[in-house]
Amino acid sequence: MKLFATIIATLSVMLMLVPSSASAADFQYGWTISNSNASPFSNSGAPQGGGLLTLYLWLECVTKDGVASAEFDLAVGAPNNILAFTAMNGFLNAGGATNLLLAATGCPGDGDPAIPIVAGSILALDFGGEYCIVNSATNNRNVSVDCSQTDPQTHPNKTTGYSSLGGPPACDDRDINDMLCVPTSVDASSWGQVKGLYR
Repeated sequence: MKLFATIIATLSVMLMLVPSSASAADFQYGWTISNSNASPFSNSGAPQGGGLLTLYLWLECVTKDGVASAEFDLAVGAPNNILAFTAMNGFLNAGGATNLLLAATGCPGDGDPAIPIVAGSILALDFGGEYCIVNSATNNRNVSVDCSQTDPQTHPNKTTGYSSLGGPPACDDRDINDMLCVPTSVDASSWGQVKGLYR
């Protein structure tokens, strides 16, 4: 219990003191809600008519460094209700069922564990509707913190939610290529320039 209290205190301080990154273009973090524990992009399904629905929160992509922690809320349209969130695969949640304050072990996205990875399961009472990843009510943030050992920064998340209305979710940040994280492009070089580097 003492270890868990220490983790919660450390995570809270880390998220509060880490400044926002001014140059976040090369840091991208993507989170999704899916009804599958095998695919992060199974983002729609049929309404459960007041039955229980199990969803999965995925860390779907990272373009630079891994994830040390994250803060965001889970929002649902009434009369749906999220009953519980259970962290998985090395993630810890110092928040509640809908206000997530996540800490990651092993810095997912920067080696081991590999991503995409399920960060937790969501148990909901579902009547049909939208499940979205939104800014936290506490700090108005939807961010991930990178794994930098010397200067960790917060970065805005890109997200895709889940719809139990049979169609695609309304809350979806994917681009036209169906991607959340877009790799940073590099400057073009001629073959002669590349060969010249090794002479």
